[in-house]
Amino acid sequence: MGVKATKVANISKKHHSDTDSRNATGSFFEDTYSLSSLNASTFYELSITSNFDTYLYMDGRKFYNTSPYVLPSDVIEIRRCDFAHELYKRRWYGNFSSPVDELLKSEGGKVLECGCGSGRWTYEMAVNYPNSTFIGLDMVPIFSNINNNDNKPSNLGFLEYNICNGLPFEEATFDFLFQRSMIISLNKSQWNIMLNEFSRTLKPGGWLELMELHFSDITFTKTAKRFQKALNTYLEINGHYSFHNFPIHNLLRSTNKFSSIKLLEKKVPVGSWGGEFGLKVADVLIEVYEGMKPTIKQIMNVTDSEYDELMHKLSRELKSPLNNYMYITTVRIIAMRNNVPW
Repeated sequence: MGVKATKVANISKKHHSDTDSRNATGSFFEDTYSLSSLNASTFYELSITSNFDTYLYMDGRKFYNTSPYVLPSDVIEIRRCDFAHELYKRRWYGNFSSPVDELLKSEGGKVLECGCGSGRWTYEMAVNYPNSTFIGLDMVPIFSNINNNDNKPSNLGFLEYNICNGLPFEEATFDFLFQRSMIISLNKSQWNIMLNEFSRTLKPGGWLELMELHFSDITFTKTAKRFQKALNTYLEINGHYSFHNFPIHNLLRSTNKFSSIKLLEKKVPVGSWGGEFGLKVADVLIEVYEGMKPTIKQIMNVTDSEYDELMHKLSRELKSPLNNYMYITTVRIIAMRNNVPW
């Protein structure tokens, strides 16, 4: 039986007694994950302390109430995340690009996914590498479908936790750390926090892999440009990096904690010109803008009906034979933790 999701807040790096860790509000677990001995049996002794009174409903979708995150946290979003995961995996011919395959197969590595969303990546990795231990973190437990499944692999666990509070693990814990699609989630100062936490919790010689989208709207259709302009405004207002100007390579180098930094890119067609795959990518993009409706319609200054009509227009444009040019670029940045002390 696997671990249940546990909500954690205001983490202290100090050890607690068993009584304190079980009873204190927002407390952490006994010994705060020494993780030098992390395995299925030790990690799965967590209790359920989640509080789900943190949601609101707008335009028929469920949103997390204590975060400015622009996308919803409901069943439709879980489906979109899983669908996007399959498309990423298909385009990249696998779930990761870092040179950790042999380690995960034979030695039993410790792997963390930050911002795990629906948990699909973490789940598949746990199935494919049964000798390794996998943990997924997200502040919104939309991973619960997998976490509460009786058939969940015994080497897999999830934790409901805001990664911007600092990762709740000791130094040099993980062999591999993966994070995907977090430009919308993290502002610029939070990226600095996370890069420091990545360098702190990775073992020397461990690998970090970040996956993001990179694009300008030059190849976008007319209506897609309008939606993207509104999303760019949202990112700017909230102090985020933009999709066309995310200096992750320079940010990693500036920490002085990573070496062998590589940036890999694959273009992804959007629309009928990309065949079945391109049409599926278009569907995911349409669902993204549908989910962002409560925020983006205000930036666009349009009514509900006007927004819905723009969505229909976007769908027609993307799937039209006349759209033979629109694409986005998926980027994987891989880097090895060097021996510079944290």
